Formats: sequence, C-alpha cells, structure tokens
Amino acid sequence: MKLSPLRSDRDRGGFTLVEVALALGLVSFVLVSIVALLAVGLKNNQVTAEESRAICILSSMEADLRNTHPDYADATLNRARGKSALFQLELPYEYDPDTEVISFNRDILASTAPTIPTAGSTMVLLDENERRVSGPSPPSDEPAAYQASVIYTDIPDGSSPYRTLQARLVVSWPILPPSEITPPTGDLANLTDPNEVRGYVETLVSFPAP
Repeated sequence: MKLSPLRSDRDRGGFTLVEVALALGLVSFVLVSIVALLAVGLKNNQVTAEESRAICILSSMEADLRNTHPDYADATLNRARGKSALFQLELPYEYDPDTEVISFNRDILASTAPTIPTAGSTMVLLDENERRVSGPSPPSDEPAAYQASVIYTDIPDGSSPYRTLQARLVVSWPILPPSEITPPTGDLANLTDPNEVRGYVETLVSFPAP
C-alpha cells in the first residue's frame, strides 16, 4: 500500500491565528466607525427636526402678526394696545377707538429699547407642541422648548406715509434666562449666539403703512 504524502499547513482548511486576529481587528474598526456615524446621524436628525419645527413657528408668527386685527386684545389689556391672537405678541399696528384710525403701534415707538425683546410683550416661550407657555420662567410642569421673539428694528416716525416697519423674527432653542435677554443687562446677540443657544432660525419681515 502506498502512503499519501503529508499535507502542509497551507493545504489544510481554516484560518491561522494571525488571520483571525487581523479579521477581528478590521471588523472592530468598521463597527466603531459605523457606531460613530450613527451618533452623528442621530444628532443631525435631531437638529434638522428642531430647525424644521422652528421654521414652522416663524411662519406662524408672521401670519399671526399680519392677520390679527389691531383692535384685538385680552379683556385685561388696553383696547388700543392689541396683541396677536395666537402668540400674544405686541402688534406693529394699533387701533384708536375714538378716531377709528389704524396706525403704527405708538408703544413700540415710545420704547427706549425697541430692539430688545421683552417677556410677555415681544417674546414668548413655547412648549414642544408649539403652544404658548405662560410667564417668562415656566414651572417644571410647563417645560418650554422654544423662544419666539419679534424685534422691531426700523420703525417709521410718521414723516413718510409709505415707509414700512421692519422686524426680525427669531426662534431659538433652548430658552435663555430672562436676565440674558431683557434690559438692562440683556444682549440681543444672545438670541443667535452659538455659545448661548443650541440653534436658531430667523427671518426679516416688513409691515406696510396702514
């Protein structure tokens, strides 16, 4: 009987220990990269969702300010000093019940710092469902997710009947403490400062002379 020659290690089935170690190292490297990409993807998805919701809030704010009649006001407010129906923001127009004339809001004109949003007047806090949260410092059972601000930047003085009122609408998140956005220590830049907020969106709108 003729014996077959011995088979070498190369002819045998399976992998060597070195090959297994290299394969495991390669798989580990790929898995770590995938996990890192998943974390980045989830974060970007969250940012995109927040920005999309904030853009919807901006559109709602503009529609609210444009479509609310200047005569509108809560029962506790002066009839000539209306606020928007949805967000209760100070309107660019006001209605004089005595003369029945609509004009630019005199309260905004008389303000010493018309570019600083004030809580309950030109700034409002919103929850996750985009509903208004009462008060500048909401209790724990009313968490605020977004801060919506209207900033009247260019207010006509009445010399030209064709000038428009300019305003910035800013939605930022998370909310800032009232001390950081109201006079005398407040800074308007905090609303869009990446060191103060996680994100923000804004738009410039104009309101024609009534």
